[in-house]
Amino acid sequence: MAAPDTSKSIHNFHCRDALWESYERMSRELDCSMDYLINEALRNYAQASGYIEGEAPDPAEPVTGTADLSRGSRPPPLPAVSAPGREALTRPVVPKPGTGEIRPARPSSDMLPKPSSAAQTPGTTGSRQVSGSSSASGSRLPRLTCIFQGRKVPINREQFIIGRGTKTSDLTIRDTNISRKHAGVIFHNGLFYIKDLGSTNGIEFEGRRIDSKRINEGDVFYLCDYELHFTYEN
Repeated sequence: MAAPDTSKSIHNFHCRDALWESYERMSRELDCSMDYLINEALRNYAQASGYIEGEAPDPAEPVTGTADLSRGSRPPPLPAVSAPGREALTRPVVPKPGTGEIRPARPSSDMLPKPSSAAQTPGTTGSRQVSGSSSASGSRLPRLTCIFQGRKVPINREQFIIGRGTKTSDLTIRDTNISRKHAGVIFHNGLFYIKDLGSTNGIEFEGRRIDSKRINEGDVFYLCDYELHFTYEN
């Protein structure tokens, strides 16, 4: 069996500030380098997802430069993770107190309610032919605006699609990291929600991935590195 490739190169990537701060805290508490933590996290995820075969943990060799936060004994390996399915990826996760285990967060009242089996799921199928600011039932929609890259985009449909596809989306973001139908702004029971439409990279709110959430005044969501700021004030 061939020995695993342990060569390393410097790579740049964008990281959420909250995540980086968490890893800095882990580095101090586990007495190991940031280089070791990030490599172990990447290895665990790739192995759990089936992209690499069983591979020994990083030997935690000293790293030159400012990234070397410790030169002591080898830190303990990070806990292995299981490969998440689509449902797990589209739900927020929180650490279970007192353990390294990660479990899905409990649904909150802000999440888009699941319809009954006889009802149609908003944002997935059915007509989106709602013109102007009126809903299919004839009542007026609240005046919601999405501020994207400095421009104001009015949400004037009950099912407003955000994605990469020019023919399938109402707000188009031309980036391969954005799915063709990435997210939907759904009007349901008198309220607006944002919902992940089964995208690859998901929606982030306050540093965590969400499946759906009621849109409140001033809410800011991220689709990859793209900021979506919502306001009811015009």
